[in-house]
Amino acid sequence: MAKGLDAAEFAGTSIQLSESLSDALGRCEVSGEWELLTGTLEAGTGFQFRIKPLCTCDDAHAYVIASVPTTLGSALGTYGDVPMGYAVLHMLYDEDGNATDAEYVFANHLFCEWGRFNEDTMVGMTLTDVAPDEAELWIEVCKRAVIGGETFQDVVFAEHAGHWLSYSIRPSDTPDHCIFAIALVDSEQRERQELIDAGNRDMLTGLLNRRGIDAEMDRKIAQKPETPFTLTLIDVDDFKTVNDLYGHDVGDEALKHIASLLTETFPDGAVVGRNGGDEAMVALFGQDAKDTARYLKELVTSDIAFDFRGCKYHLTISAGYAWCKRGADLHDAYTKADEALYAVKLAGKSNFMEWSPTMSEIPQRSLLGFTARELAEGMPLAMLAHRPDGTLLFANEGLAQLLGYETLQQGLEAVGSSLVGFMTPESMEHLETRVINGLNAEPDKPVETVLEVRRSDGTDLPVIYRARLSSTKKKGDIVFAYMVGKHPEE
Repeated sequence: MAKGLDAAEFAGTSIQLSESLSDALGRCEVSGEWELLTGTLEAGTGFQFRIKPLCTCDDAHAYVIASVPTTLGSALGTYGDVPMGYAVLHMLYDEDGNATDAEYVFANHLFCEWGRFNEDTMVGMTLTDVAPDEAELWIEVCKRAVIGGETFQDVVFAEHAGHWLSYSIRPSDTPDHCIFAIALVDSEQRERQELIDAGNRDMLTGLLNRRGIDAEMDRKIAQKPETPFTLTLIDVDDFKTVNDLYGHDVGDEALKHIASLLTETFPDGAVVGRNGGDEAMVALFGQDAKDTARYLKELVTSDIAFDFRGCKYHLTISAGYAWCKRGADLHDAYTKADEALYAVKLAGKSNFMEWSPTMSEIPQRSLLGFTARELAEGMPLAMLAHRPDGTLLFANEGLAQLLGYETLQQGLEAVGSSLVGFMTPESMEHLETRVINGLNAEPDKPVETVLEVRRSDGTDLPVIYRARLSSTKKKGDIVFAYMVGKHPEE
């Protein structure tokens, strides 16, 4: 290389030296050691270049230029065989030495493709030019990488690019530079999200499970903590009876049907989930109690029925809800909605109520601990439910005792599933022609008469029969009745 730092001769040809090379040569003259050859030569190659004096004579100097793998080069391999997008940024400073922006000095093809940047104009653009809305954040990250030597890694969804990107920003061996590497992780992130979704979903109904409810409520409240909302708790009435009477397959189908109704009834954006068992939860953000009441009225007053394996089943539901001013009241909302649901159950179920302060004063929640079966078995009389045609739907142990059988199961095996099995022919005719006609004429008015039943020992026993006709959503017209033995003097 000819003496003087503005030109060099290579293979007999004179070439102009770049500013960075001239600067490195000057430092070599002073130190006599390896000096960093700065500039854009490093960018994108995965290598850093250093220069050192080799020998000198009167007419020329000889230098050695060596390449050293950079952090990027060591990690990803040589340029041209890098399976990810990457760029090199140069930190920019103001007159006071404060970092103000970072300029792209190199960006490979994949970095521009995945980030949806213009490859022809990328070099020379700053972070502010590329992403003005997010520039402050990225400038701070680059500054900490360049000045503090920190490394940053994360997975983000780049909205402008429409991709999930895994990125790494780390310092470069070249002063005031950092390396920005990205990898496309759409499929990995999709699989990860599917696993998260699966863990947050109830396998039977497809609704959010308890963990999913908590996560979604936390997310919505974090986004808008001051937004008011209503929280509703919904129960399937007498769900245990559905399982016991028809089997768990029908119970499962009932829950799936209710889940579909909830997602169809409530608007998009509602948080709908299964708390567990037959209880569901619905949260509506940005809507008041009147909106929730409108949806619940539509739901509760509708004929909730579904077909399963050739049979039609009817259900009713109960709901309690509470309105809250902000997300901080979430725990309070659950408590109030639960108290409102309890009040509905005490009032007869198949309805909905908004929480009021008086509901917190209801003292005996244990009242709900009694099932219809327990109450029926505790009554000192024969209780039964049958259709107008005499088909027996329900009976308690009191009926077995009245007929002289040791157990209800023994009695039902003997008499079958109809009143014909234990009513005398005359009493059955009287029941069908007189009693049922009277009940049909005045459904809400109880009818009382004397009938005769045939006991297990073959004797006929006069009984007082008192009944009322009721029309139910689940089973249609049903006669609810009780019978007690008639004393001779009565």
